[in-house]
Amino acid sequence: MKTYKTTQFEYFLFRITSFVTGLLAKVITDKFGDYLLAVKSNQGKLRKAVEKAFSKERANLADTAAFEEGHGPG
Repeated sequence: MKTYKTTQFEYFLFRITSFVTGLLAKVITDKFGDYLLAVKSNQGKLRKAVEKAFSKERANLADTAAFEEGHGPG
């Protein structure tokens, strides 16, 4: 397995991005808007927690969801 050492700049960029994302989500939801936050598969514990929290909604979605294949025009 290849390991990757994070530089201080990369860590700083990650922290700033996380802060801005959280701040943006708060501003949007404070104004009663909707915000979608992506959770990637490699975020194991977080993904499982989100799936558990929304499992009831996901079960109800199966009957009414429509999915498109591909992305973008053409």
